[in-house]
Amino acid sequence: EKDRGLRIERSRVWTMEIKHNCKDGSTLWTEAKMGFLRDRCGEPVGYIGVSRDITDRRRQENALHQGRLLSIIGEMTSAIATEINNPVGGILLSSEQLMMGNLSHQAKKDLTMIHGEAKRVARMMSALLNSCNMAPPQMERYKLHRLLNKVLEIRKYGHETHNITVSTDFQKLPLYV
Repeated sequence: EKDRGLRIERSRVWTMEIKHNCKDGSTLWTEAKMGFLRDRCGEPVGYIGVSRDITDRRRQENALHQGRLLSIIGEMTSAIATEINNPVGGILLSSEQLMMGNLSHQAKKDLTMIHGEAKRVARMMSALLNSCNMAPPQMERYKLHRLLNKVLEIRKYGHETHNITVSTDFQKLPLYV
C-alpha cells in the first residue's frame, strides 16, 4: 500500500480512564490514549488510540484510599472520645463526692441520675475508643506534679463543700510517670 502521509498529532494526545459495566455485573476500567490522525496537509482524517486494562490498579488505589479514610476516621474518633472522656471523668468524681454529702432525697436522686448517665457516656466512649484502636498503645511520659494538680482541681468543689483544705509540697525535681 502507498504511503498516504498520515501522522499522529503528538501535541494533542489525551489520556482518559473509562469505566465499563460488564454483563456479569463486574466493572472493567481501561485507560485509553487517543490522538488525531492527520493527513499531509494537517487535516484531521481520523483518530488513533491504544487502550489497556487498569482494573487491578484502580482496585489497589481504591483500597489504599479506603484505608486512609478509615485511618483518618479512627484518629478523629479517638480524639473526640478522649476529649469527651475528660469532662465526663470530672462529672463522675464530683457527683460521687456530692452524693456522699448530706443532701435532700430529691437532690440525691438527681445526682444518682447524673452519675448514671455520665457512666453510660464513659462506657460508650470506652467502647468507641476500643473499636478504633488500630495501633498498639504508645508510652508517654507525664509530670506527676501536673497530674496531681489536675486531680486536685477536679476535686476542688468537693473539698470546699466538706471544708477540706489541701496543701501541696512537691519536691523541686519533677517526677515522671
